[in-house]
Amino acid sequence: MSKDLRHHAIYLYSLSNLSQKDKVKVIRELFGYKDKKNKKIYLHSGLIDTHNCRKLGSNVICVPIEHSLKFSNYFGSKGIKVTIEEVWLK
Repeated sequence: MSKDLRHHAIYLYSLSNLSQKDKVKVIRELFGYKDKKNKKIYLHSGLIDTHNCRKLGSNVICVPIEHSLKFSNYFGSKGIKVTIEEVWLK
């Protein structure tokens, strides 16, 4: 194997079985959000920012393998249907 290849997990997830309120909560927890109060902006980081992950498309994220257990546990705790594929990427 090449030295520059890194092991990742690709997560394909579906939020279709969640209520609108729960969908918004999950999206905020994954991707973070901005909050504006009294002309001050607060940035809240999400799981994807704090764990060096990438969004590949709608409902598809790429997670370094060392963080995959945390994401699997997160999706499982929320009752989110997920498909995981392991890949090697530069």
